[in-house]
Amino acid sequence: MQRINLYTDALRPKREPLRADNAVLVLLGAVLLVLASMVWARLGVTDLQRQVQQFTAENDRRAAEVAGLAAQMAARPGAESVQAALDVSNARIQQKQQLLDRIQALVADDSGFSEPLAALARQSIPQVWLTRVELLPLTQELRLEGQTRQPEWLPVYLERLGSEAAFRGRTFSQFALTRGDDEPRSVSFRVATPVGGAP
Repeated sequence: MQRINLYTDALRPKREPLRADNAVLVLLGAVLLVLASMVWARLGVTDLQRQVQQFTAENDRRAAEVAGLAAQMAARPGAESVQAALDVSNARIQQKQQLLDRIQALVADDSGFSEPLAALARQSIPQVWLTRVELLPLTQELRLEGQTRQPEWLPVYLERLGSEAAFRGRTFSQFALTRGDDEPRSVSFRVATPVGGAP
């Protein structure tokens, strides 16, 4: 009996190194993906800034109207009651201005909103939909409310959120499920992180 070794060097599979053009394409794709996510987050901040500018312009317009009315009323008799109404209006305008200043500060520091919102957008699945999202960047609190007709997908959705860097290390201290009255398979859910965002 004679044995023949067919597993020669010529028949062994050869490993070809990664070609430079393929490596460049992979690197270019990764860079484009990162740039697209940055542009998406920046567009959300730009929209918030535009809204703040509109609120500021409206607030300035109303302040000018109040100042004009105050000048007209000062010349009329009974200016004391008008002055009291004017003081109330000025106090309201000042409160609105403080609120606008607060919103502008939050928009300027977009780190509290853009990353969690981008993570929520990336992990959306058709079986689970959110009806309410509350992000409190100062206390790092997060509350999510939503519904699903396939309750078995809810743990999958929450596990995917946990894999995101924006939510990594967070735990939900509140978890509530409510079955729908009209449709037995429909489930409403509410989850929330602990106050202060502590695990």
